[in-house]
Amino acid sequence: MITLVKNIRQLVTPRGVEPSSAVQSAELLVREGVSLVVRDDRIFSVDSTVAVHADRVVDAGGGIVAPGLVDPCVSLRVYDNGASSESTGPSRLRVAMECLLRHGTTSAEVRAVPAGDSANVEDALAELQQLTRRVSLRLSTAFLGAPRPAAKDDRADRISSVIGETIPSVSRRRLASACVALCGDGGYSRKEARAVLRAARGAGFELRVQACGADTEAALVAAELGAGAIDHLGGASLGVRPMALLKKAGTIPVLLPTLPLTDGGRAASARPFIDAGLAVALGSAADLATGGVFSLWTAVALAVRSLDLSIDEALVAATLNSASAMGIAASAGTLEPGKSADFAILEIEDYRRIPGFVVGLPIRAVFVAGKEVSHE
Repeated sequence: MITLVKNIRQLVTPRGVEPSSAVQSAELLVREGVSLVVRDDRIFSVDSTVAVHADRVVDAGGGIVAPGLVDPCVSLRVYDNGASSESTGPSRLRVAMECLLRHGTTSAEVRAVPAGDSANVEDALAELQQLTRRVSLRLSTAFLGAPRPAAKDDRADRISSVIGETIPSVSRRRLASACVALCGDGGYSRKEARAVLRAARGAGFELRVQACGADTEAALVAAELGAGAIDHLGGASLGVRPMALLKKAGTIPVLLPTLPLTDGGRAASARPFIDAGLAVALGSAADLATGGVFSLWTAVALAVRSLDLSIDEALVAATLNSASAMGIAASAGTLEPGKSADFAILEIEDYRRIPGFVVGLPIRAVFVAGKEVSHE
């Protein structure tokens, strides 16, 4: 099956599979007047002189073609009454996942977050996996390792339960690809997070860290264990050493510019991370159960307006760098031959206008694996 996307005013994409650091992040490839050729589910070529016999022709209408956005920080809050409660049942979750798609997110990592002492995270993960067969969103699943509400003297038992029961069970049932440790005030101590993450790594999980309260302890744990990403950083300066350790470990800070809209607080500048040579990613922090901002394009616009990123840096952060944070940059995050044909057609005349659309960026169509999914 050959699909030809023609009448493209601008095709905008990062390049390669490595996350872009401060020096490279502004090197966004912008090509004008090209056509995009898709063979089956992969990008075949991007060319201005292409002449192919296409089975299907898509008219971009003189719009912008950009990679599908990649969201490495989506949550599913799981309550004590289970994942299939009226508010978080399959139909509600499917609506939320399709909402992400309609707004241009084609890949996402969703973490199951226990919101009660007896919340069944494994049931929620199983439910998410079932939904991946019915929704085109490319979904990776993760589970949050965090101390549940309990008496203080039960804390050691709780951590032992996560290490001795939850991690082995999730691994055995193949319910998730990553483990997220909540570290800081209200979460694990550095020592506890280290123990949980080491157990998760031994079980074959990719590692993530979610900062809670003070950032330094979470950053040091993420760097020490080589976590792929760290998110929910409060924005306070980490200092030279933690920044350098994160860079050496290849840990990507995931910035959440929409979080102040839902949780209050103030977005901090991304420049300290950029200036330290770190590749940064963008996430939405949306919750499939409770809501939030489901458009990562809003995060891109706010990153320019509030986090001091250029539009080029913000686009790289929400595509290639986010794909790197999820470990899927070999197949997603850019529009290059051999990568998955995940892209959006934007009905604007220049990509530099994107920050002007904080809400309601006009999207003509969204494609995943070469198939249009924007109207599911």
